[in-house]
Amino acid sequence: MGINSYALYSRLYSDLSEAISQSSLDRIKRGDEVWPGMTFKERAASSLISSLLKKQESGLNEETKRKALEKFLLINDKCRLWRLVDNELPCDDFLLGEVRNFVYRFWNDGVRPLADHHYDFLSRGRVGPGSAIGSIGGDFYTKLFSSRMATTSPGLYNMYRRYIAGFPEWKNAEETRLLSYGEPDIVKGNRLDFVPKNDDISRSICVEPSLNMFYQLGFEQILNERLANFWGVNLQYQQFKNRELARKGSFDGSFATIDLSSASDSISLPMLKWLLPPDFYSWLEKFRSPVSRLPNGEHVELHMISTMGNGYTFPLQTIIFSAIVLAAFRLDGLAPIFPFGDESGNFGVNGDDIVVPTRIYPKVLRLLHLLGFTPNQAKTFVEGPFRESCGGDYFEGRNLRGVYIKTLQGPHDYYSVINQLNLFSTRTGILLPRLVQHLLSKCRFLPVPIWENDSCGIKVPFCVAKDRVGYSRDTQSILYRAWTPLSPPVIRIQDSTLRTPRGYKPREYNSSGLFISILQGSVSPEGINLLPGKVKGVRYRTKSRIACNWDTPLQSDVRTVRLFASWFVFQRWESSVYLNLYK
Repeated sequence: MGINSYALYSRLYSDLSEAISQSSLDRIKRGDEVWPGMTFKERAASSLISSLLKKQESGLNEETKRKALEKFLLINDKCRLWRLVDNELPCDDFLLGEVRNFVYRFWNDGVRPLADHHYDFLSRGRVGPGSAIGSIGGDFYTKLFSSRMATTSPGLYNMYRRYIAGFPEWKNAEETRLLSYGEPDIVKGNRLDFVPKNDDISRSICVEPSLNMFYQLGFEQILNERLANFWGVNLQYQQFKNRELARKGSFDGSFATIDLSSASDSISLPMLKWLLPPDFYSWLEKFRSPVSRLPNGEHVELHMISTMGNGYTFPLQTIIFSAIVLAAFRLDGLAPIFPFGDESGNFGVNGDDIVVPTRIYPKVLRLLHLLGFTPNQAKTFVEGPFRESCGGDYFEGRNLRGVYIKTLQGPHDYYSVINQLNLFSTRTGILLPRLVQHLLSKCRFLPVPIWENDSCGIKVPFCVAKDRVGYSRDTQSILYRAWTPLSPPVIRIQDSTLRTPRGYKPREYNSSGLFISILQGSVSPEGINLLPGKVKGVRYRTKSRIACNWDTPLQSDVRTVRLFASWFVFQRWESSVYLNLYK
């Protein structure tokens, strides 16, 4: 199965023609996404048309990878050329000085800096779920205890050995690893790779050496903790606060939303050397990859501090952009309200998603320009009734986020899209029966409760599902079936050996490493969980499940409860689902 764009858009246009005028629909088709006097439904229709296949994943090809490589090299060269502009505007010196002041205060926590020894990073170190140079797998046990390991510096490994010497079991695990795999490989840097993004261009990402990543993620933890405690920017929840500020800005114009182009790759070394305290900069440089190996085997020197794939990139972005915003507050004389706890505050920074009061937007824009960052004009909104931030699109205070179809390879993909389209109808009042029923014709009708995952089946009210479900005699609960991903493959632990599933590289048995991995929580009684989809992809099957309620969200499901509490009206959703499925 695949995506037939003509079949989807012909039915979508037919549905939209009943929600908005034909002349408005024709304008949207011609590319007029916004015009004066545009209504909410017209803007919502425009959003859905532009989003539907915008993120379609059609796989990698040489052309999309070539474009991504050219973009990466262009940005890297731009970082090399960064220079601080001297006194173009009278306020520049003050703004830049305040940015440096805020960053200095962030790093120096009163008596001492946030970190002043390798152990500070190693004590919080961890491994990420993705690939790493030197590792044959993505799990904690494999990366640290059953792989060759890799690093850009012998000094990083020597300090790692000194640190784990204080933990006898970990020291034994490393000695066992050395007997099987030897000393870590000393590599020049990371490896440039590509992942699908859309039909036009791939997304570039760099695979880091395994030991460097361990340090980087320890650094990330230090920065995340400081962001939450010092400025109230908790990156676990900040996206929700950004969305709320964006919603307010779309309603009364009080906030502007800013999105940046290639922000993670635009943090240049020369700029950071000027901006950061010397010890802060030194630690960042120590754990980064100085070069990147291109797909053709050539190496290119990196003039950016880090890339997508580096462990500390995201909090570093947040620190820099928060300091920029706070400097703009200071010059304007406006007091910042920090987003501590449940407070949304009066600014929001989540990576390169920035929300600021409209009155300080020009100063923020000026600082971004001076430090080498380029706003994405298509996703930056200062005037008008529309704002966008962290996946929330708002028009006059109402959410009109479109639906993004990445792939339609199996029933679970169809279920996800149908559920999202039903929610779109709930939010906007635009019914989509022809499009929904076309998608439904490609998969089995499998009703599931409102609180289930989108990929499990079609979420419907109980009045629709009651003739298609059963009942448990023992619990008097509702029985239903859901499309469920099978458990990921597992490496079994048996009598001093590890049984690796077919198609995966075998792991060496390391008893001390297994003990540490059990304490860390990455090894279960079943064994070592592997990343799904690496060999044969994720496989699904239907399973029986029990529901004690159907139309009420589970109280433990914080995300759904928050969704219901904000904009969700059950009766509106019930009507949208019924009309989309049966009109």
